[in-house]
Amino acid sequence: MGSGEVGEKRRRVESEMLGLNVIEDRPMVDDDWKEVEEKSRLAALHGEEEMNIMAARLMKGICLGVEEERAELNRKKVKLKRSVARLKSDLTNEGNRLEAMKASQVVEINKLQRKREWIWRRR
Repeated sequence: MGSGEVGEKRRRVESEMLGLNVIEDRPMVDDDWKEVEEKSRLAALHGEEEMNIMAARLMKGICLGVEEERAELNRKKVKLKRSVARLKSDLTNEGNRLEAMKASQVVEINKLQRKREWIWRRR
C-alpha cells in the first residue's frame, strides 16, 4: 500500500483462550451490513419484478379470457337475434294464415246461411 491509501481496517487476532480468530477495530461492519441490506433489497426487487411479471401474465390471461367470452357472447347474441327475427317472421306468416282462414270461414258461413235461407223459403 502506498501513502494516503486506506486499507481494510480489519485485523485478525488469535484468541489464545478459545483458539478463535477475532476481528478487532470493526469499521467494516457497517459496510458489511450495508452490503447485506443491498443484497436483500436487490433480492426483494428481483422478487417484486418476478411478481410484477407474474401479475402481468395473469392480467393478460384474464383479459384474453374476457375477450374470448365477449366474442362468444357476441356470437350467441347474433344467433339469438337471427332466431328472434325468424320467429317474428313465422309468427307474422301464421297470423296472415289465420286471418285468411278466418276470412274463408266467414265466406263459408255466409254461403251456408244463404243456402239455409233458400231452403227455408222453398218450404
